[in-house]
Amino acid sequence: KLGRMKDALTELEEELKINPRLVKAMIELGNIMVRLNRLDEGMKYFVEAMSLDPSSAPAKIGAGYVNFKKKQF
Repeated sequence: KLGRMKDALTELEEELKINPRLVKAMIELGNIMVRLNRLDEGMKYFVEAMSLDPSSAPAKIGAGYVNFKKKQF
């Protein structure tokens, strides 16, 4: 499972190089980072996604989850 997440991570990072405004890829990267317990990196992707699409519910949920995990609420 870890290998698949790393493969997905690489693919999503490549997608962002091609289209740096791809909100869905940012959210997926954020989710993968959270699963890998890389919370600060996950938050970075969620914040970037929200800056491009302030109404993105998945980005807001992801950021809220990171804050919950870090007990920052």
